[in-house]
Amino acid sequence: MEDLRKRNAARLAALIDANGWPGRSRVGEDGARAAWLILQHAIGNPPLMRRGWTLLRGGANEGEVSPLEDPAGVDARRREIGLGPLDQDLRRRRAATARGGAGATRGAPAGRMGRAAA
Repeated sequence: MEDLRKRNAARLAALIDANGWPGRSRVGEDGARAAWLILQHAIGNPPLMRRGWTLLRGGANEGEVSPLEDPAGVDARRREIGLGPLDQDLRRRRAATARGGAGATRGAPAGRMGRAAA
C-alpha cells in the first residue's frame, strides 16, 4: 500500500509541476476528487502536502475547488453527531494554533481541510 501511495504522490507532484492543481475545470469532478484523495494520503511526502494545501486554498478562493462536500449541510451533519457549527470549531482551532496550544488538534477531525475537497 505504501508503494502505491508513493507512486500516486509522485505522479500528482509531476502533474502539479506541469499544470498546477488539477481542479475541476481541468480534470473534472472525479479527477479533482482523486487528486485530493492522493494528496490526503501522501503522508510520506510532507512537502507535497504543504504545496497541495497552498494550491487548494488558492483554488477555493477562485471557486475551482470546494473544501467541503455539501457545504450548506455540514452544520446539520455535525449536529447529528453532537458537534457544534464548523465555523466555531475552526475559529477555536485557529486561535489555539496561533497561541501554539494543543487545542488545535483536540476534538472532531473536521479540522484543517474539511471532509473532501475537489
